[in-house]
Amino acid sequence: MIRDLEEDISAGFTNISKEDIEKYNLDITNLKQDRNLSTWIENQINSILDDLYIESSKVKLLPMKVKIFQFYSNIYYLPKIIRYKIYGYYIGSNIRRSTGKEIKTYWVSTLISLKLCNNIFLKVF
Repeated sequence: MIRDLEEDISAGFTNISKEDIEKYNLDITNLKQDRNLSTWIENQINSILDDLYIESSKVKLLPMKVKIFQFYSNIYYLPKIIRYKIYGYYIGSNIRRSTGKEIKTYWVSTLISLKLCNNIFLKVF
């Protein structure tokens, strides 16, 4: 959902729960410029990362095919999610990408991937 947020908003879709719209006081008529959206994105990314760590500990109990698929899908999508964090948690912040921020995005993604790999394949309970 976070990866395609900008395209969804541009197309007129709001993939944000009614509860979150109220909780974060989001202006759905002008969502791209709403500063509260950045706070919502930040909280969503933190939640996603927490869930990834919890999930990775549970995946280690599953068959190897599932572990490999899970790990691959995590590392494939991780840079797209981390990019929001590195570029400041707002829509359109990564349009003008910089070399330094891209290196940081992939560095952070690699570190998280290594933790996930440890949880999925190496860590014994």
